[in-house]
Amino acid sequence: MSKQNEINCLNKVIENINKDSVLLSRYPFLTQLLYAEPNNDPSRFPDFYIKDGIVEHFMVDGSKKDKRGSRFKSEEAKRDKLLNSKMNEDIKEACNNPQPIGTFQTISETDEYTDFSYDNFINSFKQSFESHISSLKKSKAVSQKLRIFLIEQQGSKMVIERNKIDHIFYKLSLDRLLLSYLTHYKDLLDYIVFYNIDEVEVIDMLLLDKYISSAPKKMDVTGGRFIKEKLTVIINPNLLFK
Repeated sequence: MSKQNEINCLNKVIENINKDSVLLSRYPFLTQLLYAEPNNDPSRFPDFYIKDGIVEHFMVDGSKKDKRGSRFKSEEAKRDKLLNSKMNEDIKEACNNPQPIGTFQTISETDEYTDFSYDNFINSFKQSFESHISSLKKSKAVSQKLRIFLIEQQGSKMVIERNKIDHIFYKLSLDRLLLSYLTHYKDLLDYIVFYNIDEVEVIDMLLLDKYISSAPKKMDVTGGRFIKEKLTVIINPNLLFK
């Protein structure tokens, strides 16, 4: 994984933390993320060092997997290329057929990816989590005071359906299935920082039983959809010189 991806995720988390004084007051350790230092060797565990320990980053998503990993990620460059190609064709056509003087034209193209599911997300989470736990066990970082996994969800935001008209976006702190799974590793980790597209959740591994008792016993989760849109405004150049 690119070191820049890890740094970008950490920066997004820091941006969210700086806007949330309640989160900071509840979890003072988060201030250490502001001064996290990347590992000089990107191939070694962990990804970042902080004052009292380490931070390891990895990504999960709800798409299907193949030999190349996440299908959503492996096909992203191809989808971006197709989206850009469509956009360039639209711009070329618009330039060949200019609008009347004094007007402008808006052009947009959209890429929509919907092949996400909760089951795929669970599989992705467990597979990536166990791989990084294995690396933690083999490293000296396992004895650090503060051991944090920074887990970044890619793709769409999943949706928890409460009833036919009520729903909320997915939260790890409400997922009884994964919270129960995490109890097997509470002696190896201290916190999970879960970055869900644009929201930060902190899971204190010592409080897993409390989260589980508060989580719904049954939860209907849908995979959601990922939409990327490109927008261009074309102005008749004669308008600029009137």
